[in-house]
Amino acid sequence: MKLICRLIILSLLVIIVSCNSNKQIVKIYSVKGCDTNFEVRNIGAIIDSKFVGDQQRIEVTGYISWGTEEFALGTSANGKSKKSMIWINFRNSLVDSLEFNAPPDVSIFQKLNGKKVTVRGIYKANEHGHLEQYAASIDDICFLKIW
Repeated sequence: MKLICRLIILSLLVIIVSCNSNKQIVKIYSVKGCDTNFEVRNIGAIIDSKFVGDQQRIEVTGYISWGTEEFALGTSANGKSKKSMIWINFRNSLVDSLEFNAPPDVSIFQKLNGKKVTVRGIYKANEHGHLEQYAASIDDICFLKIW
C-alpha cells in the first residue's frame, strides 16, 4: 500500500513538473501613453507593400534581427533578406527601461536577436532603414512584448 501511494505521488510530481516546464515567460516594456489607438497589422502584408498607411500608429508581431548595421523585424527568426524585413527604431525612454532591467555588460539588443516580439510604433512607408535596404520602418517604438 505504501509503495502504491509513493508511486502515485511520484507520478503526480512528474506531471506537475512537466506541465510547468512548457510555460513561456512573456515580458512587456511600455512607455506611458502607448496603450491606445494602435492598429494591429500583419507584418507580411507590410513587407509585401500591401499595406498603405504611412505615419499610422501600428502594432506588429515578428522576429528581431540584430547585427552589424542591422536592427529589424522579420517574419521568421532566421530571415536574411533585408527587403523582407522592417527597420525598427525604439523610443529612447523604452531603451532606458530595457537597459535598466538588464544585467551589467549585456547588450540588450543582442539578447533580443531571434526572439519573437510585438512592437507598437509609427509606420513609415517611405523610410527604409540603413542604406535604404529594408521594406519600410517603424519609428518611435514605445511598446515591446517579448514572447
